[in-house]
Amino acid sequence: LNFRSDRMSARQIIQADVPKTIIPIQTCAQVAITSEHLESFGCSAESDLAVCALMSKMRQQVTLMPLFVNPSVKERLPPGGRWTASPGIDRGFVPWDLVALLAVSHPREFSEWEYHRVSFPECAGGEPCDGTMR
Repeated sequence: LNFRSDRMSARQIIQADVPKTIIPIQTCAQVAITSEHLESFGCSAESDLAVCALMSKMRQQVTLMPLFVNPSVKERLPPGGRWTASPGIDRGFVPWDLVALLAVSHPREFSEWEYHRVSFPECAGGEPCDGTMR
């Protein structure tokens, strides 16, 4: 999604001469945080858990993401396909950054890795354009 919304920046990152790991949408979308997950933390006004400080933002994500983001995510995970969307994808949010952090810090927890060459062609009409990548 970040690549799609800012191709020029994505192109600069991909072309930079530094090691990169890109965690695809199909990997991230296998996890969705739902209201049930949030309630399981048992946050209260007295809680000193760091996650409780973020509860308002996470509740907002649980409400908005199934409406505005997850439908296009589901298109990349068709039923019967190679990857399976989280059962909570229609009622929760995908914790993109957390999944990416875990993929880099605990790669053995992820069963399958593939290596690809990625490029972002210049946009004929200037930036931004249609968000496609090859």
